[in-house]
Amino acid sequence: MKITKRQLRRIIKEERARILKESSAQSALLGQLHGILSSLRNSMTAMELADELRGIADDIEVNAKYETLPADDDPAEQARHKAYRDSVRLPESTKRRRIEQ
Repeated sequence: MKITKRQLRRIIKEERARILKESSAQSALLGQLHGILSSLRNSMTAMELADELRGIADDIEVNAKYETLPADDDPAEQARHKAYRDSVRLPESTKRRRIEQ
């Protein structure tokens, strides 16, 4: 299938507009995040805030690892996934919730 120059220009223009829209939305969200962090900094000690942010970063990292794991019905693969999940370091608050349940 051939694409004319006009079609190619239109496609490029649409993609450029989409990318610019997404990046401006991300910038706005990051600005809001910085405002929230400033508010938290006023209500928490620096160490409390740093610990909370580390916990959030750990959660994001663990979730990212799960997203990249392949889904498979193979029992050996399921056992490997379970072993991985069991080996992941859980935040203290999660450990307490598990014990209480």
